Parts: sequence; C-alpha cells; structure tokens
Amino acid sequence: MAQTTPSLDDIIRRVREEAARQPEAASSPVVASVALPHLASEDNPLTVEEGETVALDLLLLEEGDHFLHNAYRVLLGREADPAGLDNYRAVLGHSGKLAVLSALRLSAEGRRRAVQVDGLALPMGLYGLARLLERRGIRVGMGRVLRALERWQGRRLAAVRSLMRRQAAASRQAEARLAGTEARLAVLFDLKAQYLETRQALAAARDEIARLRAEQRGQFQRLDTLLDRLAHNAAEPDVQQLAQRHAHDKIDLYYRAFEDANRGSLEEIRAKQSVYLPRFAALRAAGLQAPVLDIGCGRGEWLLLLQEQGWTVRGVDMNPVMVAACREQGLEAEVGDALACLRRLPDASLGAVTGFHIIEHVPFETLYGLFEEARRVLVPGGMILFETPNPENVLVGSHTFYHDFSHRNPVTPTSVSFLARYHGFERVEVERYNPYPESAKVPGDDPLTERVNGHLCGPQDYALIGYVPEHAA
Repeated sequence: MAQTTPSLDDIIRRVREEAARQPEAASSPVVASVALPHLASEDNPLTVEEGETVALDLLLLEEGDHFLHNAYRVLLGREADPAGLDNYRAVLGHSGKLAVLSALRLSAEGRRRAVQVDGLALPMGLYGLARLLERRGIRVGMGRVLRALERWQGRRLAAVRSLMRRQAAASRQAEARLAGTEARLAVLFDLKAQYLETRQALAAARDEIARLRAEQRGQFQRLDTLLDRLAHNAAEPDVQQLAQRHAHDKIDLYYRAFEDANRGSLEEIRAKQSVYLPRFAALRAAGLQAPVLDIGCGRGEWLLLLQEQGWTVRGVDMNPVMVAACREQGLEAEVGDALACLRRLPDASLGAVTGFHIIEHVPFETLYGLFEEARRVLVPGGMILFETPNPENVLVGSHTFYHDFSHRNPVTPTSVSFLARYHGFERVEVERYNPYPESAKVPGDDPLTERVNGHLCGPQDYALIGYVPEHAA
C-alpha cells in the first residue's frame, strides 16, 4: 500500500502533540538537578562516552561556535573540522540548533558513536522525514518546523538559565559570608591565643613576685634578729650605727629584688649581652689579653659570660648583696666605689672597662672621672663599653627610666660620645638595642607614622663603645 505524504499542517500538528507530551521545565533533568551543570568552556569541555545518554538541554545551553564545538565532541567524539564548521554555521543560521544536532546524530559518524540525546528523538525524526521528502522532490519547510520546536525548547532553557544565574548569585553571596565568618573566626582565635599567653605570663609573674617577697621577708627577719642581738650587747652609739647600716642593708636587698623582677632572668640577660661578645673576640684576635673590669657588676651575668669565653674578669659594686651573689658563683668581685677602684689601678693594666646601666646613676663629676681613669688604665687598643637607657625613645626618657629610684638623669648618645672623644678615645660608636615589639607600634607605613614609632617604640637601650689609640703614649 502506497504511503501518503503528510502535509505541512499534519507535521505541525504532530509536533504540537509531541510537545504536549514532553515533561514541563520544572521536571527537566537540568532544572531538577540539585547541582546545576556549568556551561562548557575550553577549560571544561562537555564530553560523553560512546553509548551514553546526554540531556538535550545541556547541548542547547550554548550559542554559536561554542554550541557547534560541543555538538561535535558529544555526538561525533572529536573536534570540529574547519569545513564542517563552515557547513553547520550555515545550517545553524537558517534551520537552527535542532537541525544541526539531528544532522550530526544521523550522520555515519553519529550513528556509529550512538550517543543517546534525551529529547532529540522527535526533532531527529522530523529532520529525517524532511530529508526523505526532499529526496522525493517534496519540500515541506522543515526548517520552520524545527525553529518553532527550538523556540519552545528555548523557553524551557530560559528558565534553566535564570535558575542558574540565581544559584550562582546565591553561591557568591554565601562564599562572601563564609569568607567574612572565617576572617572573624581567625581574629577570635588569635585573640584567644593572646589572652591565654597573657594569663600564663601574669600567673608566672605573680608566682615570681610572691617568691621574691617571701625571700625578702626572710632576709629582713634575719637582719632584724641580728640587729636586736647586737643592740643588747653594744653601747648606744654603736646601736645607732648598726641601725643606719641596717637601713642601708634593706635598700641593698630592695635593689636586688628590683633587679630580679625587672632586668629578667640570668638566661635573658646573657642573651642580650651576648651581642657584645664579637667585640671581645676581635680584641683577642688582635692579641689583647689584659683583664676586664666591670663596674656596677650587679649579679655577675656579664662577668660569668666573659669568664666562660676565657677572659680574666673582676667586678666592683657598692651593693654587698650583689657582690655576694657574684662570689657565690665563684666570681672575683669587691664591694666599693668604681672610681676609687680605678684610681688604685696602675696605668695600662686593663684590656677593657665595662659597665651596664651604671653611668645614669652617677653625677657628672663622677662620670667625667670614670672616663678619665678608664683612659689611663687601659692598654693601647683597649676598649670601653657602657650600656645605658636610651632617652631617644620618648617612653624611656619620660617614663620607664624613673622606675629605678637610684637613676639620676638620662644620658644622651651625643653627650656621652663627645665625653669619650674628649678623653682621647677613638673609633667611638653608638649601638642601639632592644626596640619595642612590632605589636606596640602605631599601624601605618607613612612617614609621620614611622617617625612616631621611631620616637615611641625605638631602641630602649644603647651602648657607647670606644677604643684607646693603638699607639697611645
């Protein structure tokens, strides 16, 4: 029985019936997917294996050459050749995407690859029917039919694109909120760590203060007992003298406790003073072996450090409690006045005279005498090294300097450098140490902020270093 060729109206009617049976956009595999697919790109091309199934919506999402390249990759499993691109650009222009997809799928390569495109069956059937009719000389205007079907499909894809855009916007907002939350959490964790460190430091400081107070009370009690015993066995004038001495002993004990609490542990002081050891290594390399005198030797940290380096060392301090601490470590130290000690020494008898935080305690006449006598007793090439609080730091000069009641006045690097040169020292240098930590600085990198930080957070100490001329008379 001969087949009846369908009219154009029959074909359009069948297209509409088929469209009515298609699922709505809301149930489309693309729309219903929780994670919407990303559009294909050169970095992320859309590809499938032979015999697999792909949703028509995914292919129709792209436009122009991107659409053609994806169609080739999916349906033929290869990149588009130039001739094929030119041909299908023309088909795309006059018949639309469904015609291109149908032609590629019905080609010999497409049939061999046999990729199933969910939703392409009807357009492909109509396209095949149109080709059959055209070979029989019947033109049915199938391009117009496929365009109509594509427009219907396009309305479904518009909903998909809209949903994808909304999802992308929501994702960006969520990522921004997450980034803000992570930043706040990082700040909170940092603050928590700082809080815990501060608590531990405060607890350690409280324990140390309690220990020092207990030690001080015990020493005061022993001194009171000794004073009472002597008071009962001595004449009245002697008791008064002992009472005065007892008062001095209390002050000496106070300064030992003050130094323990504020200068730091033995290990901390050794670490700070170790920066000067290369200077002494250079003296030894130059053949200098003469002894070193440390004035205001305190607890003996510097003496012990030099002694470990092989130097012959000796200390002098007016505080007998400090001298006792030195002697307990096997160090040579005497109770006395530094200037008087220097005056007893012969000319050119020392290799170095040092003093840590001592020159700010004495009046100018004494300071002048210290430099004068140091120049006399040092051998040619010998060195002076005096460390003192740095008044260039405004906080030091106006505040922390006065924590120590025995401090007289700050000594500036300029004035003490001139004093050294005046007494004949050469190669006079000033080295600055111990700046405030970065956390104490005012934030900013402009010149004004740097200047403020330099005045307020700069080095808290400096060292004056000078040498006796090698060929001194």
